Amino acid sequence: MIFLNLKKLLQNTFIMNKQYTFILSLFIAIFFTSNPLFSQIQTQIDNANIGDVVVVSEGTYNEALVIDKSITLQADGVVILNVAGFVTGINIQSDIANVTVDGFTITGDSSTGSGIVVSPGANDITLTNNTIQSILLPGGGNASPLSYGILCYGDTDPVNPPSNILIDNNSISNVLGSAISLGSDTENVLISNNTFSDIIPVDLVGDGELTSYASIGIQAELSNGLGIESNTYNGLTISNNLIDCNEVAYVQNNTYINSNLMLSTSFPHSIPFGDTPWWSTTWSDGVNNYEAYYNDPTDMGYLYWVSLGIFTQNSLIPGCQDDTACNFNPDANDDDGSCEYADANADCNGDCLEGYTELTLMWSGAVADTMTTSFSVSGSANGELYSATLDADSGSMTECWMTDLQADCFSIEIEGPDGLEWSIYSPLSD
Repeated sequence: MIFLNLKKLLQNTFIMNKQYTFILSLFIAIFFTSNPLFSQIQTQIDNANIGDVVVVSEGTYNEALVIDKSITLQADGVVILNVAGFVTGINIQSDIANVTVDGFTITGDSSTGSGIVVSPGANDITLTNNTIQSILLPGGGNASPLSYGILCYGDTDPVNPPSNILIDNNSISNVLGSAISLGSDTENVLISNNTFSDIIPVDLVGDGELTSYASIGIQAELSNGLGIESNTYNGLTISNNLIDCNEVAYVQNNTYINSNLMLSTSFPHSIPFGDTPWWSTTWSDGVNNYEAYYNDPTDMGYLYWVSLGIFTQNSLIPGCQDDTACNFNPDANDDDGSCEYADANADCNGDCLEGYTELTLMWSGAVADTMTTSFSVSGSANGELYSATLDADSGSMTECWMTDLQADCFSIEIEGPDGLEWSIYSPLSD
């Protein structure tokens, strides 16, 4: 009916007066510039049943979303969710379980404070394969200077954490201060395979000092069972900021590009930090104690703390890193040049390898003036088995050389001064 009415209006355009022509033109402009995909995804969500997979067709959608039931929201192709003008892009509401958001590009503007929000009590939530960018409203409208690519938070009174959250393989960029924020009280969150870049530093203190500005990859407070693995941090001042987080499962296998401060955390703590090598120092703001882990001991921040004479430690384990050496240390991450190797054709215990036989040569009078003694052993089947120059006047040597003494014939050649005396012992010479 709308299109029929529009057609009739168009047919009568030329007989209308100027006022009606203007009104018609305005109507046409509004009609055709309104995005035809506005609110379509939300309608799909509203009409879905619990457990449904809501497949969103490729396109650009100008809307923010509220998820209030257990569904999988799946992008089919390139799906751009343009949330410019909205405070929150996708809001997963409190106490909702079994939600997946997969494959969306979420783009905001200076009115957008968070790309995706996981609310208190939500559980079994998966956020994967999403691109989140241009989230530029500080604090989502509150006093915080931060905006959030992904915000996941719980209630404290009573305690109602979101739990069993997987944040995997997302890309977050052009956000004020924080890519992922786990507010107070979260439970069993795994953050893996994500990329954080172009996170804009903000003044966390509010004093305008350059040292007060920070850009953070992952921040969390009072998070239990947190795992952080295989993420890439690019150009961040603080990669991970974890305060009073208990029972952290691990922080490991992450990649830090121009992001020297890998972890800042309250001290003491029990976080198993596996991203090596690291150099750490502890410091205090006068009220609380912290530990900071750097991947570069020449970083100016690290050197500042060191200059104050504060406690430092590092992850370096010196030792031999060559797995062919006898004293190879699989735990070593700092090669100290201590590698020791077995003699030729022998094992690390000095025993000849299978197929090799031990020969001991003892001599005296091997050197006269500038003349030294040469020694070689040859086998009819194997050619030269061993050779050496005896440049010490007397001594002995034991070597392993390839042969089966009972199967081959051998010649031993020794050339030296007239006073040379020597004897040879092998297992078959008895």
